[in-house]
Amino acid sequence: SSGINAEYGDAEDFDDMPSDSDDEDKDGEVEKKEEKDPEHDKKSQQLLLAGFSNQALCHLKLMDGISAFKACENALKLDPQNVKALFRRGQSAEMSQEWEDAIGYFKAVLEVDPKKHSGCQQDQVL
Repeated sequence: SSGINAEYGDAEDFDDMPSDSDDEDKDGEVEKKEEKDPEHDKKSQQLLLAGFSNQALCHLKLMDGISAFKACENALKLDPQNVKALFRRGQSAEMSQEWEDAIGYFKAVLEVDPKKHSGCQQDQVL
């Protein structure tokens, strides 16, 4: 289970990765350009968020609640209000039979989006 961070890393690990706006000098050092493109940064964050959310879903389908939980936590570092990540975190806690935590996570989904149908159904099951 600790191998997930070693293999995929935390959300912060991606901040240090060179982007298209970085230049590499002759020594292999990456130098940041003066201008940052906020649209590029926003798209990068959205892609990372989608990746972590999809990773969580895959781990849930593989019945690996611990890795799913970690992927959700990484997604929530990027967007603490992300309904999919909140919901999948609840599912991962439920899978691990952490009932009280699962209820709390599903309640968080309802706080963020009270009309979220799947979250309401899950809360009724519990």
